[in-house]
Amino acid sequence: MKIMRLGLKKRNVKKILKVGAKASGVPVEVIRKEIQKRPTPEEYIYKVTKKTKI
Repeated sequence: MKIMRLGLKKRNVKKILKVGAKASGVPVEVIRKEIQKRPTPEEYIYKVTKKTKI
């Protein structure tokens, strides 16, 4: 996960996901799938530049 660049430990990320899932009332798996669906900034820029030809 790219979150590791922020200096967070893996166990802290797990706790954050668990608390977020509990607060929103969905399983942790759903939260992880939503995170995986989001494109990285590089992917987003590539998609936008590919669609709009300059």
